[in-house]
Amino acid sequence: MRLFFPFFLILSLIFTMLLKSSTSRIEQKNESFLERERSANLTRRKDISNLHYITIPYEALPFLEKPSERIYAYEQDVLSLKDKKLLNLEGISNTDLKLSYGPANLPLLTEYDENYLRYISILGKWGQALMEENYMDEAQIVLETAVTTGCDSSSIYLNLASIYKEKGINKIPELIEKIRLSPSLMKNVIIRKLEEL
Repeated sequence: MRLFFPFFLILSLIFTMLLKSSTSRIEQKNESFLERERSANLTRRKDISNLHYITIPYEALPFLEKPSERIYAYEQDVLSLKDKKLLNLEGISNTDLKLSYGPANLPLLTEYDENYLRYISILGKWGQALMEENYMDEAQIVLETAVTTGCDSSSIYLNLASIYKEKGINKIPELIEKIRLSPSLMKNVIIRKLEEL
């Protein structure tokens, strides 16, 4: 019993030191974050007119002459974005946006990012619907359009890769490289799925 007590005491001291060290690191991270947030909230509004806005290539998209009701709905959804600004802000935090462009621009930037996310969602569903109705060439165009904007939707990448595979087009390595260079948090998962094809 006497041998156990010194061992227990040493173990308790080590645990206490590790706990204090961990708490200190967490406090430093929190303080650093709060300092960045304070700086971000004091940043003056900057010009956002020259950002890399996404232009929807309406003339290149495959609007069908006699689409099904479902495909027609997706076509109309894309057309409804005609006068809206779109920005892909994947991987950029609100704090970073405020630091770069000022907090006054955050609502607009958020709106533009939401427009982009809606656009990508529509393209993904539209491409899927075209595939299901056997419009493979048209689906390829829609899905390639989504990929060129830097999207990180695994379903878009996988559907496009399956079209390439079915048609015997050797472009899956290009898709892998494109997603590898993106800031997406999902890129490793997407790359693994693409490599399995």
